[in-house]
Amino acid sequence: MAKLPLDAIDKGALAEAAAVLGTRTPEGTVAAALREIVECREPGRAVAGVPEDLPADTALIRMWHKGDAPDGPRAELLDGEIVPRPTPGHFHDLPGRTFVRHTPEPFEAWNGRGLLVADDYRPRADAVVIRSADRPAGNEADWPARIVLAVVETVSTTRTAIRRDREDKRERYAQVGIPVYVIVDPNDATWHVLRLDGRHYVETAKGVFGQDIPMPEPMRFTVRTAGWHPYGGKAA
Repeated sequence: MAKLPLDAIDKGALAEAAAVLGTRTPEGTVAAALREIVECREPGRAVAGVPEDLPADTALIRMWHKGDAPDGPRAELLDGEIVPRPTPGHFHDLPGRTFVRHTPEPFEAWNGRGLLVADDYRPRADAVVIRSADRPAGNEADWPARIVLAVVETVSTTRTAIRRDREDKRERYAQVGIPVYVIVDPNDATWHVLRLDGRHYVETAKGVFGQDIPMPEPMRFTVRTAGWHPYGGKAA
């Protein structure tokens, strides 16, 4: 595989650079291409300010911190891998948008926020619910998990994405003590509310699109799902 001009990388155009390297398979390929960029560094040169002797995994994390990772396609940093998320359709985005528009005071919901779960694990949740008073005063790209009351993830259609939302993120969010995890699945038009019990989540409510979601303590508000669409189907 040919090396890329360092100028392209220094300008932060990693997404385009990855495309030049060749990303012909769906998920994970861009991350592999980015790793190839790092490993193609010429001796004595630095990529976007990253020392050339830095291990590839560490270099990718450093690029994330510096803002040189591809942000346009909603990239996530998951277990040290930069995983771009394709731009979803509005059926996928509607649940997160509903939380943002209808979460009442003294709470507020945000979508697309990066979460600092670990230094090498910074997912972008479809929605997070926090207390308004806990909103960070600075302009941090990734919010600390300790301020999050609930995280909402809308499941995509691929097996990798389904496993990531239902298993991987469930485990990682529990490890950092996020009290509530809401999984919305347009594949079967269902939603699931999970509450933290010790170090693991336990499902405490579930329903189908069209039924309201009861958010647990301390939030105690409901989220209407009327109008949510299953993939390939009609609104509830």
